[in-house]
Amino acid sequence: MSFKNFLNDHIVIERDGGPVTYEVSFQGKKVIGPLDMDVEEDDLLIRKSTDERFIVTSVERHKAPAIMRHDMSHCTLTLVYEKQALKRREEAARTQIIQHIGSAHTVAGRDIHGGVNTTITVTNILDALAAAVTEDTSIPEDQKPSLIGQIRALSTNPFILGIAPPLILEALKKQFGL
Repeated sequence: MSFKNFLNDHIVIERDGGPVTYEVSFQGKKVIGPLDMDVEEDDLLIRKSTDERFIVTSVERHKAPAIMRHDMSHCTLTLVYEKQALKRREEAARTQIIQHIGSAHTVAGRDIHGGVNTTITVTNILDALAAAVTEDTSIPEDQKPSLIGQIRALSTNPFILGIAPPLILEALKKQFGL
């Protein structure tokens, strides 16, 4: 029996180059399909039979050993519902990381007593970057709208908002030698 006999469903992968359809087999939250599927993590996958929308969370390619039939090679995708993935990313974007470097009195040297809290979000940093691009005279004027548009797109992207907070913390720690 051939591996292709188990492929009984169709999916559409939404990519920048447009939608691509594949014949696959659903196994719970896993999809098994051809080895050469053009798919990556975070791609949108639509199950054609039910119009369910998923986000690909992992891609594993399994090439059959030379002694086996080549049609046993396949690709396994792990999925999560699109709404569930977006909810997780939104929650991650709201995550706050608090780093206690020392009391404000110690850091400032004097005159500050009690707690001082400052919240810097990814959006704050990207807004500051957009302002810096606007004011920078070394950037050609005709390139500024494109750069600012790209920065604005990043500031609303749930993927970026989800991964950026811990990266900001690590960059600050490195900058201050902590």
